[in-house]
Amino acid sequence: HNYDEFKTVTDDYKALLLDALKLNYLLPQEARDAYDQLVLFPNDE
Repeated sequence: HNYDEFKTVTDDYKALLLDALKLNYLLPQEARDAYDQLVLFPNDE
């Protein structure tokens, strides 16, 4: 059985979201709107 699978998946997802947020701040301002729509918004639900 995979008793820790849910925690592992949610922890991985949270780490992925944090990485995406960090990358957002490294992008030039003019690229952030597209990044928000294509990367951050779909992953922030």
